[in-house]
Amino acid sequence: MCSTCANRKCHVQLAGNSLERINGEALKKYLLECSLVKPLHVIKHEANRFALVHFASELDAAIFYYIYCIKSKVVCKRIKDIAVNPSLINNQPVTYSKFQVQPRITSSTGVFCRCRCDQSETFIANSNSTITTTNTDVNSNTATVLKATASTSDGELYTNTTTDANSNSNTTTNPSDTANISDDGLVTSTTTDANININTTTDVNINSNTTTDTNTNTNTNINTTTNASTTNDDLDINIENAKLKLTRTLKRKVQEMERLSEEISKLQKKIRYLEEFQNL
Repeated sequence: MCSTCANRKCHVQLAGNSLERINGEALKKYLLECSLVKPLHVIKHEANRFALVHFASELDAAIFYYIYCIKSKVVCKRIKDIAVNPSLINNQPVTYSKFQVQPRITSSTGVFCRCRCDQSETFIANSNSTITTTNTDVNSNTATVLKATASTSDGELYTNTTTDANSNSNTTTNPSDTANISDDGLVTSTTTDANININTTTDVNINSNTTTDTNTNTNTNINTTTNASTTNDDLDINIENAKLKLTRTLKRKVQEMERLSEEISKLQKKIRYLEEFQNL
């Protein structure tokens, strides 16, 4: 038992015929794999059609109740025939604290699951406020500056991505989705605004300039005097040095291309993520 067990507002009840064939460990496993809000533990007796789910906070319990009861979603197809009910205090249903939450999925699908039992599921994992900044500079006749900033606050998610140095990508995403829950646990108002603009430009230019000057001057005076300003050995040394210099330059350019390829791959992953988010 945990320290929050005494607080009934941290509990949510599950009930349904499908629970009869599931033990407590399996039910907890399904919730940890599939639910967007993770429980601390689950109380479920064998051959019982009732279970009590414990969460770390009142907010977690309220969000779970909001998503899977009021939104009529299914945690997982493996336990789809269950009802999500508020906990009881003195045989009276708990009224979860009024809160403002950004619903993490507004899709019309009835399944709201994170496991692989349904390949059509869609989800966004985290609703906590986060601020992330990444700067990457690569300079060697090729400059790359990658800046990615994401922030979530009061039901708004902003993602701006900018890449300069022959690889440019600008992405702006402003989804705002707010739902207010009254003290009786009912949805009083829901507003959804989603503006998604994706502009992507990728230019990769690699310039390699190599200049090799070889000057050979040979002066011969036949009067028992011969002068050579550059011998054959010196010429061979100059050619080898030029080859080494060219090889080092080419290796450096190849490394720069590999770094640029990695940056482009990261950007493509971010763009695919944003496209998936836009399709929700």
